[in-house]
Amino acid sequence: MDYWSELIHLYAQRIINPSWNDVRLEHLLSEIAADIARPWTIDDLAQRAGVSREHLRRLFQSHLGSSPMRHVTRMRMRQAATLLASTPTTVESAAARVGYSDPFAFSVAFKRNMRITPSDYRHLMLYGESATASSADAGPAGAGSM
Repeated sequence: MDYWSELIHLYAQRIINPSWNDVRLEHLLSEIAADIARPWTIDDLAQRAGVSREHLRRLFQSHLGSSPMRHVTRMRMRQAATLLASTPTTVESAAARVGYSDPFAFSVAFKRNMRITPSDYRHLMLYGESATASSADAGPAGAGSM
């Protein structure tokens, strides 16, 4: 009976306190963050974690709620967002610094993940409004001049 109560207690703790303590993931996430521009593959990640691809997928899904590569992309987008908001770096430079050789592919990935284009994100962070909103406020060129 004690076994079952302990098991239920551990399960409840896992639900109440979703923090996780998987050393393999902690080390892997630190490695990814330290070299975010590296062209990571699922095989690289699994090898560095010392697990199979499928086990790595399960670990990421259970602890982080996404696939390993989706999480790498999110980490890249968060790093790019930080660069765009806090440095004068260009979108192209930010893309390269987080592992994208094609600025267009980066912009598409950024918008998919952040729900805003990189330039609009920067403008929003600097001025508190999106660039498209401020250009819409300006109206068409030559409007009102007669």
